[in-house]
Amino acid sequence: NQSDFKDAELLELDVEDLDYLAVHPAFLFSLTLELPYTNARQATRDMWDRRYNGVKLRCTPIGNNTVLLEGLGSGVEKVARKLLETDELTRRRDAEKRKELEAKQTGDSKGAAAG
Repeated sequence: NQSDFKDAELLELDVEDLDYLAVHPAFLFSLTLELPYTNARQATRDMWDRRYNGVKLRCTPIGNNTVLLEGLGSGVEKVARKLLETDELTRRRDAEKRKELEAKQTGDSKGAAAG
């Protein structure tokens, strides 16, 4: 719920501080995540479709690849790790596709040169 954190003071952390969130699950935090391989709007929609049990969290897409998470440490940490994991999997998948495409293009140009 948007109003849950409206007047609360949130501690701002960086992604490097995720372990701190786990140690302080009841504190309120604000965390900005850069997700270079993930569409932020789609990620937030997908996240809510999964319905994290008991997680009170506000998730706001900022631009195309950035997400602002605000809420209790336990929820922010859980969702942040999932979003970062998804972003890494997308990066790997994109790299594999790029490699396959390059290999195909190289094979096609070798075949054309031989013919």
